[in-house]
Amino acid sequence: MPHLPKLGYGLEKINMTKLPAILSAKGYRTIFAQTSQRNSFNLDKTAALLGFKEVYGKEDMPKQFNYAKAEGYGYDYDMYHLLLQKLRGGKEPFFIFAFTGITHTPYLGPLKGFEKYPNTTEENKYLNSLMFADYSLGYFMDEMRKEPWFYDTVFIFVADHTFNRNGSIKDKYHIPFLIYAPRYIKAERSGIVGSQLDILPTVFEILHLSEPYCAAGKSLFAQGPRHALFADGYTIGLITQDGAIRHTRAKALEEEQYSPSFDKKQAENLLLSLDKTFYTLIKENRWSAPEEKHLDGDKNR
Repeated sequence: MPHLPKLGYGLEKINMTKLPAILSAKGYRTIFAQTSQRNSFNLDKTAALLGFKEVYGKEDMPKQFNYAKAEGYGYDYDMYHLLLQKLRGGKEPFFIFAFTGITHTPYLGPLKGFEKYPNTTEENKYLNSLMFADYSLGYFMDEMRKEPWFYDTVFIFVADHTFNRNGSIKDKYHIPFLIYAPRYIKAERSGIVGSQLDILPTVFEILHLSEPYCAAGKSLFAQGPRHALFADGYTIGLITQDGAIRHTRAKALEEEQYSPSFDKKQAENLLLSLDKTFYTLIKENRWSAPEEKHLDGDKNR
């Protein structure tokens, strides 16, 4: 949220639910991997503070192709190759966060076999990078499918942001999100409103974890009204099934109505209430009590 620290720059120091630490204590192998350098955005230190026991970056990933000189944020294929090497033959359960980077600017240079478009414009470079990203992910999933634990693994695919800076409020923040676990979750396309804030409680539900947790969202499988809270620079906003609003904290900048039941004032009040609550709890380090101080049995805090 505006005026609050980010992960890697102070937010990680507050008391929060640290899923990697919880799973580590339960016998999971915890791995954080990113295609860029280990210390990019302080993510190596942040990952360790969150409880990841193994942290890998570009310097740990031998090149698997004869890449062009411009490397950008690194290559997804190399990261997937490293993860497969780390996982093969293992028997303990694992939790992995894999941060891809190949579709991020500056895009990689020409790569033989993946030049569907002339590498002459930024759009073509992006499309060629996307083609290689798709190939790399396909390789990873095909190799994972050979492992005995594949169908007991939950795969979650999510983007961090869009490229779209125009259009409706919903379009600006509409990112892909996919859960793949065919043995446990029925294939369907959902039209519910959700956000990255809902991932933590969703994982808790999928893994049947009973530990107390604190989250700004709720499980994507939960019933009832839903919303997606977002922050963009110094503005905040809320997207619901019925409409959306963007705000400066002093005044509403824009709103959209998706159904006649959208109540702008009600959405504004909810947005400002959530913002004030989260800001206060994080700023005063009251987001979550230390684990040993949880006295009641309520796991959904």
